[in-house]
Amino acid sequence: MNKSLVIATGFDPEGPFAGLLLPPAFLARQRETRFKQEWRLPRAIYHLAMGHPHYQRGSIGHASSVVSAAAPPAGTVFLTGHTVSDFSIGPGASDARIVFYNNGQLEADRLGIGNVFFSGQWWTDEIEASIGDSYEARHLSSGKTGIYDVEAAVADAWITLTSNRSWGVIQSSNGTDTCTATFEVGLDGVESALDSAAITTTALFDDS
Repeated sequence: MNKSLVIATGFDPEGPFAGLLLPPAFLARQRETRFKQEWRLPRAIYHLAMGHPHYQRGSIGHASSVVSAAAPPAGTVFLTGHTVSDFSIGPGASDARIVFYNNGQLEADRLGIGNVFFSGQWWTDEIEASIGDSYEARHLSSGKTGIYDVEAAVADAWITLTSNRSWGVIQSSNGTDTCTATFEVGLDGVESALDSAAITTTALFDDS
Protein backbone atom coordinates (compact mmCIF):
# COMPACT_ATOMS: atom_id res chain seq x y z
CA MET A 1 0.00 0.00 0.00
CA ASN A 2 1.63 3.28 -1.08
CA LYS A 3 0.14 6.34 0.58
CA SER A 4 3.13 8.61 -0.11
CA LEU A 5 2.16 12.17 -1.02
CA VAL A 6 4.17 15.15 -2.18
CA ILE A 7 3.41 18.67 -1.00
CA ALA A 8 4.34 21.00 -3.87
CA THR A 9 3.64 24.43 -5.31
CA GLY A 10 3.20 25.78 -8.81
CA PHE A 11 0.52 23.48 -10.22
CA ASP A 12 -2.06 24.81 -12.66
CA PRO A 13 -5.60 23.78 -11.57
CA GLU A 14 -6.72 24.09 -15.20
CA GLY A 15 -3.64 22.56 -16.82
CA PRO A 16 -2.37 19.00 -17.37
CA PHE A 17 -3.25 16.56 -14.57
CA ALA A 18 -5.87 19.01 -13.23
CA GLY A 19 -8.34 16.19 -12.65
CA LEU A 20 -5.77 14.26 -10.61
CA LEU A 21 -4.74 16.98 -8.16
CA LEU A 22 -6.03 16.71 -4.62
CA PRO A 23 -7.55 19.89 -3.14
CA PRO A 24 -4.96 22.53 -2.27
CA ALA A 25 -3.87 23.01 1.33
CA PHE A 26 -3.20 26.74 1.45
CA LEU A 27 -0.35 28.29 3.38
CA ALA A 28 -1.27 29.84 6.74
CA ARG A 29 -1.45 33.24 5.05
CA GLN A 30 -3.38 32.65 1.85
CA ARG A 31 -1.76 34.02 -1.30
CA GLU A 32 -3.34 35.38 -4.45
CA THR A 33 -1.71 33.16 -7.06
CA ARG A 34 -1.68 29.45 -7.67
CA PHE A 35 2.13 29.49 -7.48
CA LYS A 36 1.93 30.06 -3.72
CA GLN A 37 -0.67 27.36 -3.08
CA GLU A 38 0.38 24.03 -1.62
CA TRP A 39 -1.01 21.01 -3.44
CA ARG A 40 -1.18 17.48 -2.03
CA LEU A 41 -0.68 14.93 -4.79
CA PRO A 42 0.62 11.37 -5.33
CA ARG A 43 4.34 11.20 -5.91
CA ALA A 44 3.82 9.70 -9.39
CA ILE A 45 1.84 12.75 -10.56
CA TYR A 46 4.52 15.08 -9.20
CA HIS A 47 7.20 13.37 -11.27
CA LEU A 48 5.01 13.35 -14.39
CA ALA A 49 4.38 17.08 -14.09
CA MET A 50 8.07 17.79 -13.57
CA GLY A 51 8.72 16.50 -17.08
CA HIS A 52 5.67 18.03 -18.78
CA PRO A 53 6.30 20.93 -21.24
CA HIS A 54 3.31 22.86 -19.84
CA TYR A 55 5.39 23.68 -16.76
CA GLN A 56 8.44 25.87 -17.13
CA ARG A 57 11.66 24.70 -15.56
CA GLY A 58 11.68 25.66 -11.92
CA SER A 59 7.98 26.56 -11.75
CA ILE A 60 7.17 23.58 -9.54
CA GLY A 61 8.47 23.55 -6.00
CA HIS A 62 8.81 20.45 -3.82
CA ALA A 63 7.93 21.53 -0.30
CA SER A 64 7.86 18.19 1.51
CA SER A 65 6.78 14.55 1.41
CA VAL A 66 4.15 12.99 3.61
CA VAL A 67 3.35 9.38 4.41
CA SER A 68 -0.17 9.11 5.74
CA ALA A 69 -1.23 7.22 8.83
CA ALA A 70 -2.78 3.77 8.60
CA ALA A 71 -6.30 5.20 8.41
CA PRO A 72 -6.94 6.41 4.85
CA PRO A 73 -7.45 10.14 4.39
CA ALA A 74 -10.72 11.33 2.88
CA GLY A 75 -10.98 11.17 -0.86
CA THR A 76 -8.49 8.43 -1.57
CA VAL A 77 -8.50 4.77 -2.61
CA PHE A 78 -8.83 2.07 0.05
CA LEU A 79 -9.26 -1.67 -0.62
CA THR A 80 -9.83 -4.55 1.77
CA GLY A 81 -9.78 -8.28 1.07
CA HIS A 82 -13.03 -10.15 0.46
CA THR A 83 -14.23 -13.68 -0.17
CA VAL A 84 -17.58 -14.03 -1.95
CA SER A 85 -19.25 -17.44 -2.47
CA ASP A 86 -22.40 -18.19 -4.43
CA PHE A 87 -24.42 -21.44 -4.41
CA SER A 88 -27.07 -22.78 -6.76
CA ILE A 89 -29.00 -26.04 -6.91
CA GLY A 90 -30.49 -25.20 -10.32
CA PRO A 91 -32.03 -24.18 -12.56
CA GLY A 92 -29.68 -21.47 -13.64
CA ALA A 93 -26.09 -21.05 -12.58
CA SER A 94 -24.01 -20.02 -9.61
CA ASP A 95 -22.39 -16.64 -10.25
CA ALA A 96 -20.02 -14.79 -7.88
CA ARG A 97 -18.55 -11.41 -8.85
CA ILE A 98 -16.67 -8.41 -7.55
CA VAL A 99 -17.85 -5.10 -9.04
CA PHE A 100 -16.02 -1.76 -9.03
CA TYR A 101 -18.62 0.94 -9.61
CA ASN A 102 -18.00 4.22 -11.41
CA ASN A 103 -19.38 6.14 -8.40
CA GLY A 104 -16.86 4.68 -5.94
CA GLN A 105 -18.86 1.74 -4.63
CA LEU A 106 -17.47 -1.78 -4.36
CA GLU A 107 -19.80 -4.79 -4.28
CA ALA A 108 -19.40 -8.53 -3.98
CA ASP A 109 -22.47 -10.01 -5.67
CA ARG A 110 -24.00 -13.50 -5.42
CA LEU A 111 -26.15 -13.53 -8.54
CA GLY A 112 -27.27 -17.16 -8.20
CA ILE A 113 -28.65 -16.63 -4.72
CA GLY A 114 -29.73 -13.18 -5.77
CA ASN A 115 -28.22 -10.92 -3.13
CA VAL A 116 -25.28 -8.68 -2.37
CA PHE A 117 -22.70 -10.36 -0.12
CA PHE A 118 -20.79 -7.17 0.55
CA SER A 119 -21.43 -3.52 -0.27
CA GLY A 120 -18.80 -0.89 0.46
CA GLN A 121 -16.56 1.56 -1.34
CA TRP A 122 -13.18 1.61 -3.04
CA TRP A 123 -13.34 5.43 -2.79
CA THR A 124 -13.11 6.63 0.81
CA ASP A 125 -15.06 9.88 0.50
CA GLU A 126 -18.80 10.27 -0.14
CA ILE A 127 -20.23 8.37 -3.11
CA GLU A 128 -19.60 10.63 -6.09
CA ALA A 129 -21.01 10.26 -9.60
CA SER A 130 -18.26 9.58 -12.16
CA ILE A 131 -15.39 9.62 -9.62
CA GLY A 132 -14.20 6.46 -11.38
CA ASP A 133 -13.42 8.52 -14.49
CA SER A 134 -10.19 9.54 -12.76
CA TYR A 135 -9.15 6.03 -11.69
CA GLU A 136 -8.23 2.65 -13.13
CA ALA A 137 -8.13 -0.91 -11.82
CA ARG A 138 -6.55 -4.24 -12.65
CA HIS A 139 -5.96 -7.71 -11.24
CA LEU A 140 -2.54 -9.31 -11.12
CA SER A 141 -1.36 -12.53 -12.72
CA SER A 142 1.21 -12.94 -9.96
CA GLY A 143 -0.29 -15.19 -7.29
CA LYS A 144 -3.53 -15.62 -9.23
CA THR A 145 -5.27 -18.99 -8.91
CA GLY A 146 -8.10 -19.95 -11.24
CA ILE A 147 -9.61 -18.30 -14.30
CA TYR A 148 -12.33 -15.64 -14.44
CA ASP A 149 -15.38 -16.38 -16.57
CA VAL A 150 -16.25 -12.69 -16.48
CA GLU A 151 -13.42 -10.17 -16.51
CA ALA A 152 -13.45 -6.50 -17.38
CA ALA A 153 -9.81 -6.79 -18.44
CA VAL A 154 -7.21 -9.54 -18.66
CA ALA A 155 -4.64 -9.98 -15.90
CA ASP A 156 -2.14 -7.14 -15.46
CA ALA A 157 -4.04 -4.83 -17.84
CA TRP A 158 -5.27 -1.55 -16.37
CA ILE A 159 -8.81 -0.50 -17.24
CA THR A 160 -10.42 2.84 -16.47
CA LEU A 161 -13.40 2.86 -14.12
CA THR A 162 -15.43 5.07 -16.46
CA SER A 163 -18.17 2.43 -16.16
CA ASN A 164 -18.88 -0.40 -13.72
CA ARG A 165 -16.25 -3.15 -14.02
CA SER A 166 -16.80 -6.80 -13.00
CA TRP A 167 -14.69 -9.89 -12.46
CA GLY A 168 -16.16 -13.23 -11.44
CA VAL A 169 -16.77 -16.95 -11.89
CA ILE A 170 -19.84 -18.84 -13.14
CA GLN A 171 -20.66 -22.52 -12.57
CA SER A 172 -23.62 -24.09 -14.41
CA SER A 173 -22.89 -27.81 -13.87
CA ASN A 174 -22.13 -29.82 -10.75
CA GLY A 175 -18.89 -28.65 -9.26
CA THR A 176 -17.05 -25.60 -8.00
CA ASP A 177 -15.27 -22.77 -9.78
CA THR A 178 -13.06 -20.40 -7.83
CA CYS A 179 -10.55 -17.66 -8.55
CA THR A 180 -8.34 -15.59 -6.25
CA ALA A 181 -6.39 -12.54 -7.39
CA THR A 182 -4.92 -9.32 -6.08
CA PHE A 183 -6.73 -6.21 -7.28
CA GLU A 184 -5.21 -2.75 -7.53
CA VAL A 185 -6.71 0.71 -8.03
CA GLY A 186 -4.74 3.79 -9.07
CA LEU A 187 -5.02 7.11 -10.86
CA ASP A 188 -6.04 6.85 -14.50
CA GLY A 189 -3.09 6.79 -16.87
CA VAL A 190 -0.44 6.49 -14.16
CA GLU A 191 -0.42 2.66 -13.99
CA SER A 192 0.63 2.65 -10.35
CA ALA A 193 -1.41 1.22 -7.47
CA LEU A 194 -2.65 3.47 -4.69
CA ASP A 195 -3.93 0.43 -2.81
CA SER A 196 -4.46 -3.31 -3.33
CA ALA A 197 -6.19 -6.32 -1.79
CA ALA A 198 -6.73 -10.03 -2.47
CA ILE A 199 -10.27 -11.00 -3.48
CA THR A 200 -11.68 -14.54 -3.87
CA THR A 201 -14.82 -15.44 -5.84
CA THR A 202 -16.30 -18.95 -5.63
CA ALA A 203 -19.30 -20.43 -7.44
CA LEU A 204 -20.75 -23.81 -6.36
CA PHE A 205 -23.43 -25.68 -8.34
CA ASP A 206 -25.11 -28.89 -7.19
CA ASP A 207 -28.39 -30.25 -8.62
CA SER A 208 -27.84 -33.86 -7.53
